[in-house]
Amino acid sequence: MTTAIRQNITKTVAQTGAQNNLTIDWVSDTRSMERAAGDGLLTLYRDVFAEAPYFETFTDDEVFGFFMTAVDQGGLVLTARDPNNEGRIGAFVSSIPLAAKESVASHVSDLLDTTRCAYFAEDGVAANLRRRGISGTMKKILIECNALAGFDNVLLRTSINSYPQISAVTKAGGRVISGLFQDVASPKQSGETAMDRRVFFLFNRQAAQQQTAIINRVTIAEIEGRNTAIIQDPVQATDRPSLAFRLRDTYAAIDRVVFNETQGMKANPSRVAFDAKMYVPA
Repeated sequence: MTTAIRQNITKTVAQTGAQNNLTIDWVSDTRSMERAAGDGLLTLYRDVFAEAPYFETFTDDEVFGFFMTAVDQGGLVLTARDPNNEGRIGAFVSSIPLAAKESVASHVSDLLDTTRCAYFAEDGVAANLRRRGISGTMKKILIECNALAGFDNVLLRTSINSYPQISAVTKAGGRVISGLFQDVASPKQSGETAMDRRVFFLFNRQAAQQQTAIINRVTIAEIEGRNTAIIQDPVQATDRPSLAFRLRDTYAAIDRVVFNETQGMKANPSRVAFDAKMYVPA
């Protein structure tokens, strides 16, 4: 990375943080990584990935290694301080050159120029800071910094069952690569390893400008053995087919979409996986 690129990234990180009332730091070497570890980055990472739908478990040494590998591979690691406690890290994002993630690069090489694409490796926000727009801000700054580093696109892979993450990705301008999936072995808290199906989204400067639509309340629950999205908003009959298609295309785990005011479906609370507003491409 040239001095000019490093200066531009440093400037962009500082400006974006100031515009969003966040203290954002670029973890770019061992010293800054050790400082971030002491300020809670490792604990935050483990807490985020211990939650549904991942239920993954990692040691501090493993997490430290994940981030240092990203730095050593010429990637980007950015953290944001908790606005209520500047001494602690409340959010993180990281990326690496896609070519460095061989298992993914080989999977998408027919679709993308892997030499001009970064891989969105990690992101997370502390539970007490969610629904404040921090996740979207961190994603957007990572996309912009990668563009400054010469990566036109940023590829993200996430679990098909991670509805809040997919909604945040869509809101931030990520667009699903329809029909592209990858099954990944994940270490679970039980000590076992289970396969998790992942879906891919693509970010770039142009996509970030595209419009999204908000469904103010969607309930996703298992009904009759199928993952069913119940749209609580009133939607014109002529708009329903398009909305249902965009929802299922973006959220691949959804088996069917129904509209509550006409279907009258009631979800068993024990089977509810999501009940909040949701973003879809406009």
